[in-house]
Amino acid sequence: MPHKILFWIDDSLIHFGIANSLQNKLDCELYSIISVANKKENFFKKQNLVKFKKIWFHNDISTDQSKSYSIDYLQKFEKEYKIDLWKLVYNDRTFFNFNEFYKFTTNEVLTIVEQEIRLFEKILDEVKPDFICIFPVLRPAYLFYLMCKSRNIVPIILHSSGISGRSFLNSGDNELEFKKDVDHSSKNLANISLNEFLNQGMQKQVSTESEHWLKPNKKFFLAGLKFLFSDNSSKNTHYTYFGRTKGKVLINYLYDLIRVRNRKNWLDENAIHKIEPKKPFIFFPLHLEQEMSLLILAPFYTNQLEVIKNLVKSLPMGYELYVKDHPLMYARSWRKISIYKEIMNLPNVKLIHPSVNSNELLEKCALVFTILGTTALDAGFFGKFAIVLSKRPDIPILSHMHQLNNFDELPAVIKKLVNSKSDKSDYFHFIDFLKKSSLDVDFTVLVNSYDDFFHYSGFLTDMEIPIDGMKKLLTKIKDQNDLIAEKFIEIINNNSVG
Repeated sequence: MPHKILFWIDDSLIHFGIANSLQNKLDCELYSIISVANKKENFFKKQNLVKFKKIWFHNDISTDQSKSYSIDYLQKFEKEYKIDLWKLVYNDRTFFNFNEFYKFTTNEVLTIVEQEIRLFEKILDEVKPDFICIFPVLRPAYLFYLMCKSRNIVPIILHSSGISGRSFLNSGDNELEFKKDVDHSSKNLANISLNEFLNQGMQKQVSTESEHWLKPNKKFFLAGLKFLFSDNSSKNTHYTYFGRTKGKVLINYLYDLIRVRNRKNWLDENAIHKIEPKKPFIFFPLHLEQEMSLLILAPFYTNQLEVIKNLVKSLPMGYELYVKDHPLMYARSWRKISIYKEIMNLPNVKLIHPSVNSNELLEKCALVFTILGTTALDAGFFGKFAIVLSKRPDIPILSHMHQLNNFDELPAVIKKLVNSKSDKSDYFHFIDFLKKSSLDVDFTVLVNSYDDFFHYSGFLTDMEIPIDGMKKLLTKIKDQNDLIAEKFIEIINNNSVG
């Protein structure tokens, strides 16, 4: 019997390319849920580059605002799947907190969520897939991912490995399969130089992205013109586009130019640019918002200001807290100046300018504190301990990381770990494991290849996809997709019965 594989294809389009390579290497039945902007849907209805047995469109769910949800159905769902819906729904970047174009009612939100769940159950009941290929960045995809996990369907996820330029393909969020019997007598692992660390670490990738990601350029202005003179029907059919009239989008953009400039100028004038600590300090890097790492993977720690306040209450005497914003926050309009001011006005807190190199802070700090970020992993290179709030799959195998169970224990944990030197050996062996187990595929470059080809470098995703254009791109990136497909098959074989 051929394997049944279900792909979740979103606006990044990376899983379409993987499916294209996989169908030529494996006897399988391919299915897909298409969750893309309106103008892309026509491509999937006409294309034959990937021979899907059947496709469903996520945006076909009813958005009839006169309908109401069934509380009995949602309660039954939570019990059966052991999924807490409000934990997912409240942090959805479209429904609440971040939407500047439309205010959803609770009835609208739960009606949409119920329609999604009914569609997902229908698909899973019909296909009964053996595997799903998905990168659950947004709430609908993550909900579907959890439903599949509950039904014991194996997920296969492609994501960044933690090493710049390399990707990881695994079958779940806790399945790194790091072997503790790695040869700990290996001599060369501990000889990674600072330059090698800087070249392989995610800090380099962040720095590279910050040079061009969503910064105005020629394609930005072309995307703006394309949007102004194109059909804007998505605002009526796709709930993620509700309220996004051309007028509102244009006004929002002009307003954003002003607030981004004002916030950046304020940071330039008030944040610390040069690190000359007079007291020992703990380093807390702010997370980029709105992103999966907080909204989905750390749902109870989305208020970073409150996290900082809890940290301040736990500082030992004589220590300061250095808070640095993420350099890519400019793509999210920076934070409100009132938030920066509140951080600065807290006792023993210093606000560090986003341009300051995080590795300098890691080298000079006494301890690192993160919610989930890769800075906790990087701390291991410098022999520093890291306290982490949310669950990371690598914490059990990295001795320099400490997962905090609750804030009540934070003062004692800080006193125990502050200024202590961690054993670097676990860190170096873990990096060695990542190098050996990851793919020579740059996840960010792969995503950007689709954005550059079809989306004006990511500035406009609601675009038609020409079939000839997709053929051309798939030929260009065939080697990367073939490499992913081969690893995909290896995971399938390892998870198959018989």
